[in-house]
Amino acid sequence: MSRKRYKGKISGPFVPLLKDTLKTPAWKALSHGARSLYVLLKWRYNNNLTNAVYLSTRDAEKELGRGGERRNVMRWFRELEYYGFIVKVQLAHHGANGHGKAPHWRLTDVKHLRKEPTREFLRWDGRLFDEPKRARRYPPKNRSRGVNVPSTPVPTSPPLVPKRKAQNGTSGGNVPSISANGTGTHVPSITSQPLGGAAMRPGWHLAPAAGGLWGDHSNNGLAAAGSSR
Repeated sequence: MSRKRYKGKISGPFVPLLKDTLKTPAWKALSHGARSLYVLLKWRYNNNLTNAVYLSTRDAEKELGRGGERRNVMRWFRELEYYGFIVKVQLAHHGANGHGKAPHWRLTDVKHLRKEPTREFLRWDGRLFDEPKRARRYPPKNRSRGVNVPSTPVPTSPPLVPKRKAQNGTSGGNVPSISANGTGTHVPSITSQPLGGAAMRPGWHLAPAAGGLWGDHSNNGLAAAGSSR
């Protein structure tokens, strides 16, 4: 019984990588992390559907394993897009259920929606992908503790309204009255002293009198502060 030879066939699923793509200068300029990410994207491509692929940074972080922090994954996406291996065809958005949807990418070395591959990486101008690292928004705080550690003073801005001290902190007969019509004898003075049980009658106005009494200057008599009825 003759054995059947399966020449050129692989037993099991696999991710195909074109040799012509691996020989290009743009592929050689890619970082190893970007190459691994491209393999994950190629894994999700279907030759029969010629579909766009998507992969969230969270899932890529899990599948890449060590070294695949989220900030690195986001950088590798931008690197693949810079060299022309992927093209964004749909932005990230919220789905009908409120969950976020990852952006969709078109692989340029294979067909997309029955259209021939565009291979933008062949038109790479030779400039390397050099994205500057972003500075931290807030400087790291000094978490050291001890008596010999100098403290870092925090500059403060002056108040918008300067504080002013009252010229006269007391009230009484020497304090001018507040009135829209000006000051005078017919305008009641403002005082912080309690009135007690003194009853107010129409036409009365209060003014300090001798002996600490409060009286009516309209010739209606005197009423002592706190007098009983």
